[in-house]
Amino acid sequence: MPAFRRGRHRGHLSGKEVLIAGTNISISILTLLLLPIIQATQNRDGAALQAKLDELIKTNGEARDALIGLEAKGEKEIERMRPDPHKAKAPPSLRSV
Repeated sequence: MPAFRRGRHRGHLSGKEVLIAGTNISISILTLLLLPIIQATQNRDGAALQAKLDELIKTNGEARDALIGLEAKGEKEIERMRPDPHKAKAPPSLRSV
């Protein structure tokens, strides 16, 4: 018996395979449509958080002005500017009176 007469023919999909392929395509399209929305939300949240942190830095008399805009610097420079946790002192609200 020739090979093409046995079982399924190459290129034909069963009902389950069509459903799975359609589902995969649908998920891919949905992902591509939602990606810009998710990114815009994350960017907005990040900008709001950055504005809040900048305001806190401005109002704290002990804060260093060099920390404003630090997100634009490289990772090594950011690590260099971080305070040493062993030398950190307690915030004024936690200090004993």
